[in-house]
Parts: sequence; C-alpha cells; structure tokens
Amino acid sequence: MATSVTFRQLMYSFRVADNTISKFTPTVLEAIVDTLKAKVKPPLIEPGKWREVSDRFIIKWNYPHACGALDGKHIPIKAPPKSGSLFHSYKGFFSMILLALADADYKFLWASVAEYGSASDCQVFNDSELRELMEGGELGFPYPEPLPGLNENLSYFFLGHNAFPLMTWLDDEALLKDGPWSR
Repeated sequence: MATSVTFRQLMYSFRVADNTISKFTPTVLEAIVDTLKAKVKPPLIEPGKWREVSDRFIIKWNYPHACGALDGKHIPIKAPPKSGSLFHSYKGFFSMILLALADADYKFLWASVAEYGSASDCQVFNDSELRELMEGGELGFPYPEPLPGLNENLSYFFLGHNAFPLMTWLDDEALLKDGPWSR
C-alpha cells in the first residue's frame, strides 16, 4: 500500500502471484487497522470544542446552536462481483455512501464510508457510532441555553435533511435543501 503500485507490479518484487497478493492484502490491512485504530484514530471531537463549532455556525451562517451539518453522498464505484443490487443506488448507478458531519467551514468532523449504495442516509446514520454516541449523551454537547432575547432553553443539535429522524439533537431544517450544504 505504501508504494502505491499494482499487485501485478508487486508480484515481481515478492515472487508471489498477484492473485495471491490480492487474497492476503485485505487480511493484513484489517489486522493493521484493528491493531492501530485506538492509537491513531482521533476522537470525534473534544466535548469542550462543540461550542466553538457552534460559534462558527453563528458567525458564518447565522445559525445558532448548530454543531455540524450531516449528509450523505453517493460515490460511484464499479459493481463488485456477485454483489447483486446491494451497491445499486436509487440514482441509477453503483455506489458506496459517504455519510459525513461537517463544520461551518465544510471540514469533516466525522465520516462513515463504505456503506452499500442501496442504503439511505438514514439507514447509514441509524447504524453509525455517531447516533449511538448522541443517544447515549456521550458527545459532550453544551447544556441547552436560551437564544438571545428568548427565555426557553434550546438544545445544541446537528443539521440534517428530512431523511433523518427528527430528534432534539438533529434539526430537520428545510434550509438545508437550498442552503450552502446542498452545493
């Protein structure tokens, strides 16, 4: 992987057939990821930083208490062998879904990749670690506060389109359909 050469090129260096390399490479990569993920995978975001993310949404988009925008994107792929319609999206092509949470400056805060193209954004989100963390109250959002000029407390939340469930921490805002995140 570090050399970015093809399996066919590697077979001459290691004197192993390219079809053999293609069989053991995924196993080796999974072992590397399992061994190192706790050391190199950063946490989603530190609890104290959510207010900074929210402040950027106020400054840049005039949207208070937003801690990120959540959406999915279909990434076109070549259909894997014997995958049937798992990767065939409603858009008419084979794809994998990238579900991402971005801050006000379009920088990723969290992402989930490699979901079947036939799944919806909501299905991917429902199976994600992000939803588990939100429902478990483990993300460390700031405590609800009133907006300027109001007395009622408002929770901090993620922005998402209407395919996502309406929760206190997920605002199904119509602005997203025609807002900056739809570009």
